[in-house]
Amino acid sequence: FFIASCRSKYELFIIISLLKNLPQKVDWFLPVKHIVQLFVPDFFGNPTKYNYWGVWNYAEFVSYVGTIPLCLAVFAIFKKIKASYFWLLLFVVSLVLALENPLSKLPYLLNLPFISTSQPSRIIFLIVFSLSVLSAYGFESYFEKKLNKKDLFAPVVVGIILFSLLLTTIFIPKLFVQNLSTDLLKISQRNIVVPISVLLIFLLVTFVRLKKEWKTILIIFIFTLTVVDLFRFGYRFTPFVKSNLIFPKNTTETFFNNQQKPFRVIATDRRIFPPNATAVAQIESVSGYDPLFLKDYATFVSSWNADKAEPAGSFNRIVTPQNINSKISDLVNARFVASFDEINDTKFEKVFTSGSTKVYKNKNAQERAFFVQEVRQVETNDNALVQMFQGTTDLKNTAFSSEFAHMSKTNKGEIEFLTYRDQNFSLKTKSDEGKALVVTNTYYPGWIAKIDGVPTAIYKTDFMFQGIVVPAGEHVVDFQFKSRSYYNGLYLSFFGVIVFMIVNIYLWRKFQ
Repeated sequence: FFIASCRSKYELFIIISLLKNLPQKVDWFLPVKHIVQLFVPDFFGNPTKYNYWGVWNYAEFVSYVGTIPLCLAVFAIFKKIKASYFWLLLFVVSLVLALENPLSKLPYLLNLPFISTSQPSRIIFLIVFSLSVLSAYGFESYFEKKLNKKDLFAPVVVGIILFSLLLTTIFIPKLFVQNLSTDLLKISQRNIVVPISVLLIFLLVTFVRLKKEWKTILIIFIFTLTVVDLFRFGYRFTPFVKSNLIFPKNTTETFFNNQQKPFRVIATDRRIFPPNATAVAQIESVSGYDPLFLKDYATFVSSWNADKAEPAGSFNRIVTPQNINSKISDLVNARFVASFDEINDTKFEKVFTSGSTKVYKNKNAQERAFFVQEVRQVETNDNALVQMFQGTTDLKNTAFSSEFAHMSKTNKGEIEFLTYRDQNFSLKTKSDEGKALVVTNTYYPGWIAKIDGVPTAIYKTDFMFQGIVVPAGEHVVDFQFKSRSYYNGLYLSFFGVIVFMIVNIYLWRKFQ
């Protein structure tokens, strides 16, 4: 369709040239040589053993489904099971789109939404899924139909590939290592042993299956062997260790954990807190690691860093606001700044030092929840952001919203946190008149607020935060996050499991 829309040979030539020369990182598409990981997951070593020598990174390219499931998938293909044709097609298409070629580059050239921001090698998920379904069809046919010698063809094909890889590492080493030491191939040779061993056992089982009808015993044996094989691979793919080995306790973390919550921390250097390490330590930070984040937050951080209203910039997953001198830093309850450098500003007071890390207290930081005298209503949410960065705007006294307006005599009042957790918290308020309460937690569907147990509306305030109106007097205000989509999904999943069990019990009894 795209090529047909080109109005001349000249345009077609330009498109083909762009496709051919579209620059990509070496770890963007699935490198052709890494297809061998479908047969030998640790052919290039394993990061957990500190001997990985393939293209980084391991997790993006490994597509192992197990030696026996792979044999059964090939078995399903050669048995010409009609139901398996779709999954075979899905496997082929997914593999083509994972490898670097003009077709797989097209979505990135056309800048297609979502697809153009995804790493193409991650379509390996569909490769693995399609092979898993094919292996299920193969497993069913393997035990339900009588086998003959031709059915040895599937494991023999996989065996030929495995032994060919082994012989290649011995006699044609440059096919894989070129400029690297051929000693690396000794790692490959060692790691081929396990898949070959599992294959030989499966061949033996198939020979037994040809002669004997030990169906139940062989099913249990194959299932057990596959579980052991995949567990061995899975444990090395995602090793489990004590959390303190990955996130060791340190004195800076202990200092923050001893402070009264809620508050946020700004780190002026990523090395102080690796991405999302603060989440494990239960320290709220303005930065974080996430490939998907709210567009409003991206816009907010871009504006924060620029100290003026700006459109959403691009972030390489790690969003790190570091403009500590902006009044936004005060607004978002950034009570502490962690830095390797000295900060010479009377606004900041050094309160802790550990090694090269220095912690400063922001004297102007707002509390997480505070009263404002006025909420000015603006036409759009973007206008709220523009107003916030006006030089004369006092964000401690004035807020902006496109959803409501409110005026009181002063911003004076008492606010006390009774409890505080990431998904619910309670406040005790006292004021002599109705006031607008601003909470600098992200405005997001699912948050509900109650005043003395009675639900009240939450308004989007100061571009991306929460605002409510609290009547005069003493009140207990509760905020809780209850995502409707989460509970809908939970109920549907539970219903689906029940239906699945009923249908399976019915079919089991019917065909017994």
